[in-house]
Amino acid sequence: MKRLGTLLIMLFVLFGLQAQSWELSKDKNGIKVYVKKTEEYRMPASKVTAFIDAPFEDVVEAIFEVKNYTAYVPDCAKIEVLKRTGSNELIYYGLFDSPWPAADRDLVIQLKKIPIPNGVKIDMTNKSNFIEVKESATRIPIYFGFWEIVKSTQGVKVTLEYQTDPGGSVPDWMIQGAATKTPFNMIEGLREFLN
Repeated sequence: MKRLGTLLIMLFVLFGLQAQSWELSKDKNGIKVYVKKTEEYRMPASKVTAFIDAPFEDVVEAIFEVKNYTAYVPDCAKIEVLKRTGSNELIYYGLFDSPWPAADRDLVIQLKKIPIPNGVKIDMTNKSNFIEVKESATRIPIYFGFWEIVKSTQGVKVTLEYQTDPGGSVPDWMIQGAATKTPFNMIEGLREFLN
């Protein structure tokens, strides 16, 4: 009986880990996008990795200084820094155009730079209650994740991992497609911005 119980526990753990593993969704031009479905959120989590041929400091600045987002983040219509705490932390407001039939989206995110070996990690935390909800857009209720920017012999390795839920009414086909398309286009746009 003990062996059966142990076997059942091992199978539960094995299948539980597989359900939470990243699946490669797109691999093009050296940009790899992974998605991970969870029961907790409608939209799969996204992870994208790529090497960028640019100076490390320029990559960090392009990602942390959010004023750059309108140049390379897909559908980013407006960015406003709401609060800055020193040189390593800020809170920003972002407005994003959404294709029909979805309404435009906005969010409020706190970025915090943290040194890691050979690089920087930029944590992203949702601060949706930091300012009042605007009537012109649907506030994204869930958004958290991080950027990792690491020096390497192949260039600067950039990893973006995040979980979001767009909130409001959005067709499932749009949600599923955005989990791959948005991070891919963001990294592709970042590369072009830096070159």
